[in-house]
This record gives sequence, C-alpha cells and structure tokens, in this order.
Amino acid sequence: MTGADKGIGRGGAEQLGALDMTVPIGARDAESGEEVAAALRACGCDAHAVTVDVTDPAAVRDATKQVEERFGHLDLVSDPASARSAPDRRPSGCYS
Repeated sequence: MTGADKGIGRGGAEQLGALDMTVPIGARDAESGEEVAAALRACGCDAHAVTVDVTDPAAVRDATKQVEERFGHLDLVSDPASARSAPDRRPSGCYS
C-alpha cells in the first residue's frame, strides 16, 4: 500500500490489516511509515514499513523486490500515492 502513512493510503492499510492481511506500509518518509506500521502492529495487524517514492520507477521496483523477498510474493498492490502524483511523473510499467 503506497502512501500508507496518511490519508486514503493509511485508511486502506488499516482496512487490509483488519482483514488479517500482511500489509507493507509504503511511504516516502521511513520514520512516518514505521510509526504507522507500529500503530497497526499494536492493534494486532501484521504491518511492515517499506520506504518508497512512487515518482521514482527504480524505487518502486526496489520496494516491490523487498516485499517479494520478505514475504515470497505480492498478492495485491494498492497505489493511492500515485493518484497524488503529477500524471507526467507517475511511473509506468513498474508493477509487471
């Protein structure tokens, strides 16, 4: 879940956690992402911070690789952070 440290992204992460899903908390700011992951873990969710800037295709690939290496696979990608990015800066083809 990108942008999971605030707003719609955080709300989505909370909902996924409530469904007993493991939730990587994607955020540009590592400290903010870890704070949200810790708050979700305190509520019984399996949440882990992943630093990622969705305007940087290489960072998106790296974050995806980190999640796949840690958990073995990635079942769902929710990318509300890109909705806030300027269309000309939005990465393309990063999730294939």
